[in-house]
Order: sequence, then structure tokens, then C-alpha cells
Amino acid sequence: MVVISAGNDCSVAPGHEAIFSDNQVFWGDLQLPDLSPAICWRAGVVCDGPGPVYDDCRPNDRGDDGAPSSPEQAVLTSVQHFAEMLQDMQLMRQSFDFEARVRLFSVAGVPPEGQAIPYADADEPGFQTEHGIGPGCSGTIAAPPPVRLLAADDVFELEELPAASICEADWSDAFTRAAVAASENLGPSCYPRCVRDWDPETPELDPVCDVGAINFAEDWRIAVPPCVRVDGEWASQAGSPRCYIVRAGDELDPRCAEEGYNLALELWRSEPDPPGTYYQAWCRESPNPYGDCPEL
Repeated sequence: MVVISAGNDCSVAPGHEAIFSDNQVFWGDLQLPDLSPAICWRAGVVCDGPGPVYDDCRPNDRGDDGAPSSPEQAVLTSVQHFAEMLQDMQLMRQSFDFEARVRLFSVAGVPPEGQAIPYADADEPGFQTEHGIGPGCSGTIAAPPPVRLLAADDVFELEELPAASICEADWSDAFTRAAVAASENLGPSCYPRCVRDWDPETPELDPVCDVGAINFAEDWRIAVPPCVRVDGEWASQAGSPRCYIVRAGDELDPRCAEEGYNLALELWRSEPDPPGTYYQAWCRESPNPYGDCPEL
């Protein structure tokens, strides 16, 4: 996942939209129609120290009255929610590809790699009014520190990529690192346990795996059929825009065989998936799923 942002996170929680219209608790000196993302800084971040330079800044859940609250009552969506969303994505991807990893890569208001993020009020009054804090970095542009975004990454507790500075004129090195990390997920989708003996020539007659497509954003879940060969080419069944190909025997990627697995799954799609679509697979396992896999 790549996030590019030069502003504060303003992920208002459902039911708390009034902080931008009627509820003035987080407005400070702002008034309609000149509200700014500084509302979100005050609603979701707290800093240690008297200022104008702060020891640290961190997320802070606040309710409609401005007081600290539980994540469920906070006016902004809690960073814990985003971390759990990333963890759910990881579990879903690993159900289809055991080696898959979800990574979060940010281009945001941090200084060049190796430098500490400054937390201080802005010298320029207009920036302070706009963002509620001084810049986390300055260069081709200036951007506030992405406190909530970085915290979600920390709570996620999986190997993350260092955030790149959005204030730099050239992001090529950062995106090269992200591309290299992403390429680690492009290997074969080996099923991570031994699958029972079956006939790979006729998967539609004896499906060895159940594959499902899930989209939480659009609230649907559908079964994905196995692909069939039509005139020597893979094709889906019954007009489905997606199907799965099973790779076994001579078609199995050597990398799966080296790991001791006997089956890999490959998706075939006639059209792009809607954003937020994930896949899960359950395969019929051999009597000894963690032993020496039988040849198929």
C-alpha cells in the first residue's frame, strides 16, 4: 500500500462530521467558511511539552467534547482501526499466498531519511493556521508531520518501509526501494500444505480447492470457479470475470517444489478487480499435510 500525502490525516469517523460544520470544539481561531486541516491535528494528535518546540507528538483519540475518549467514541477514526485493517489484509493475502506480505510505504511530511522529525509550532503564521503545527519537512514544498499515518504503521508491527520525504524534489530512490520490496510478493502462489492426490487435467470435475473473492468496501463475497481449457487456452466458466488455475506436476513452479509444496494457484481475470478485492483459498489436504507432499 502506498500513501502520498502533504497534509494531516482527516479520517473523520462516521457520525462525527459536525466537527467541520457545527461542532466548534476543535476550530481554535478558525471560523466558517475558512476551516482548515488544523481541526484534524487538534482532534487527533497531542504533543508533549509546553511549545513552541515539543518533545514528541502522538495520536490521541478525542470525543465530540474535545476530551480524551475511547477509540469507538473518537471523532477521527482510530489509528488502531487502520492497523487492524492492514493486519486483516495480511491474513487474507496469506490465506492465498503463504509468503505474501502487506507493506505500507508513505511519501509524507518527514525529513530526509536518517533525520528526526521536528515537532514545533510554525514560524510562518499561515502554515500554523492551516495545519495546527509547523512543518515536518521543507523543500520544494512544506508538509506537516504525518503523526497518525506513522503510528498506524508502528501498530501494524510488520516490516515497514521507511517513509520518504514529500518535500524532496526527487522520489526515485524511495520508490525504487518500494518496488524492490513489492517484488518479493510476486513469486508463485504456493499452497503452503500438502494437497491430496487428484486429477489436475479436469479440475472442474473434481475441484481440489475452494477459492473466494472478497470485497469489504462493496460488501460482497463470491466463489471463484476453476478455469477450464478451451481450444488450448484457459477460460472462465459461466461468464465469470475471474477463475483460478491450478499448477501441479510439470506445471508447478520449481520454487514451490523446493519448499516442499505440491500445488500453486494462479488467478485469471478478464477484467480488473474493483479496489479492495482480496482472495482466500482452501484446498483439500493430504492425510499428512505437513509431511512429504505427494506428486500430483
